[in-house]
Amino acid sequence: WKAYFLSKGLTPRDLPLAIVVHEGVGMSWLFGSWAACYFLRPSKKLGALAAGARVEQAIEAAERKVQAWSSSLARIPGMRSADRGRLAVSMAEASLVRNVMRPVTIPLKLWLAWTAVSMAKGQPASPLCSAYKA
Repeated sequence: WKAYFLSKGLTPRDLPLAIVVHEGVGMSWLFGSWAACYFLRPSKKLGALAAGARVEQAIEAAERKVQAWSSSLARIPGMRSADRGRLAVSMAEASLVRNVMRPVTIPLKLWLAWTAVSMAKGQPASPLCSAYKA
């Protein structure tokens, strides 16, 4: 592996920037998907499409149970006014979305980290990036 990375112009000194970019993209994806699921409520919308009011009632009952269980979320500043049940359900929905998308997001995060390191060093990172180099 060492020879491969060196042949691409990557050294151990490039690792901190690569980790920061990789984790930054990951955290953005985590909180972005959680916020999207909180506001869009995909399980409720899909449940309504699937079977109508009965499924919607079951989802609301599950949210009430989760709200009683998720009292620890109330200790987080900024989360006190939010609906704890919706927060917990949207976290589960976002987790499902992120796990389904993992085959795409992991290579994407690695590519973005490699691109950022290469661009910081003034090297073209890939054919996609070198096309934009003036």
